[in-house]
Amino acid sequence: MSPRADVVRRRRARLDWSFRAFVAGQTVNGFGSMVATVALPLVAVQRLHASTFDVGLLEAVEWVPAVILGLPVGALVDRHWRRARTVMATANADQALCVATVPLTATTGTLTFRVLVLAALGAGCFATVFQTVYAPLVRSSVGSDDLLLATSRLQSGRSVARVSGPALGGALAQAVGAATTLAADAASYLVSLLSVFALRSPAAPPPAENAATVTAAIREGLASVRASSVLSTVVVASAIANLFLTGFGALEVVFLVRVVHVGAATIGVLFAVSGAGGLAGSLAATRISQRFGTAFVARCTLAITAPAGILISVTTPGAGLALFAAGGIVVGAGIALVSVTFLNLRLQCCPTDLQARVGATSRTLTSAAIPLGALAAGALGQAAGTRLALAIVAVGYVAFSVGLLRKPLRPTITPARPHQCETSE
Repeated sequence: MSPRADVVRRRRARLDWSFRAFVAGQTVNGFGSMVATVALPLVAVQRLHASTFDVGLLEAVEWVPAVILGLPVGALVDRHWRRARTVMATANADQALCVATVPLTATTGTLTFRVLVLAALGAGCFATVFQTVYAPLVRSSVGSDDLLLATSRLQSGRSVARVSGPALGGALAQAVGAATTLAADAASYLVSLLSVFALRSPAAPPPAENAATVTAAIREGLASVRASSVLSTVVVASAIANLFLTGFGALEVVFLVRVVHVGAATIGVLFAVSGAGGLAGSLAATRISQRFGTAFVARCTLAITAPAGILISVTTPGAGLALFAAGGIVVGAGIALVSVTFLNLRLQCCPTDLQARVGATSRTLTSAAIPLGALAAGALGQAAGTRLALAIVAVGYVAFSVGLLRKPLRPTITPARPHQCETSE
């Protein structure tokens, strides 16, 4: 073997080791986040006796920072990408501190609902920073030849965490209490921090755009979405879907605890079963899209799967829990499948030099719908009761999904600028 070939082999081995460490850290962090999706509302409901609206508010404040910070952070990332690892690690450390305040104050007897809200708000701020830097860092660290493999491994880790994490969170909450369980989420951010520094440094800088200001860069991203019928449809549809899905999320824990009367461990299992539907949808997305076409799958999947959401609202104790599981599996599979196809459509219609800004625009607009959905569902549950509120959300979700059938969502070309990308019948 020549010296040059040996260098290439060792460089490849080092890349593999660093990437495996990064995937492991992000998977652990995914488990922590899924544990928190069960534990945080349980703290509010069981320990602090929060109302349905309060739980919706708690869900909403986690997403407010993405709406406010998403666009400027996205523009700044393109300019200061060399500091990506430091920024991500700092965000992880701050997320750990925010989450850790809940078990600490619970131990000292000073935990209040205000502490929960501030912890969720702070963690949401730093999550926005982390997620905005995440994709550019991975792209510049692994290289274009390994990007598909890298993202596949990361997605696999997230899917495993999404399936198993809620059950783990429910079991821990049952064993040691929901507030103490959040310490596991705080620790997972520290593991993520270490994995960020394990990932190798970016090899080469992306093209700079020194002539444009941050404000101009933000405007170009927004204009790109508005000018393309495909991009605007995908973004708006994603936002509306998030509105209804967050409504489900804001009501489910309260419904299961106070109406169906199940424990934390059972809630975790039910959420894990729903996650399995999402995993199945993700794994089947490529084959189904190839069989029926990306545009057809994006347009029709929700109309087929959304009616299963009504099963969640008619869940009863005992054997009736199977209705919740069935509804969660089908809805989760549909959302996973549509998420993949929507992303493919967005990539087809957006040129490379605008991907980061269009991505930030999409995340910001869709994230804006999440606090609205949580607050609206919380208020509806407070006024009408959680079972009726869940039924109303489910029916609204079906109506939206049927409306999506009218959108062809087929890009005719891949343009130099996205305003040329239109839909065809």
